[in-house]
Amino acid sequence: MGLETSTLLAIGAITSAVGTVGSGVLSFQQARQQWAVQRQQAERARLQADIDAKEFRRRQIRLLGQARAIRGSTGVDLLTGSPLLVDDDTINEIVFQTENIRRNGQVQATRLEQQASLTRTSGSAALASSVFLGGGSLLTSGAFGSGKSSPASDPLAIHPG
Repeated sequence: MGLETSTLLAIGAITSAVGTVGSGVLSFQQARQQWAVQRQQAERARLQADIDAKEFRRRQIRLLGQARAIRGSTGVDLLTGSPLLVDDDTINEIVFQTENIRRNGQVQATRLEQQASLTRTSGSAALASSVFLGGGSLLTSGAFGSGKSSPASDPLAIHPG
């Protein structure tokens, strides 16, 4: 006693649907993991930019102090004229570059967050698509149709000919 054709069709349709949905679930899980990694990378980019900015500022302030000490040891008045203007320009440049380092870190973090969002969305879309494709394959297979067997699968059907 063999399986009827409609039973075999149903088994094939179910297998196909399960495979399609399983693939979508796997894509969703991978996207969710990638999303988490990208979010962590964004946070690290922010933290690293803050560390880099503080380190840059610390080094530059130390260099400025050394330059002032050298000028002061030569008898130059540090509080008037060109030396004061140079120090003011140097301090302004230190502030500008420090903020630039932070801003670049923020831009990198934002880019990573946007990529994470796209990754998460693509994972959700893959899951939804697989559910629709899997369900669609069940419906279009005819395996769960009207319950009537087709003439081709009904051995008692009369075929004109």
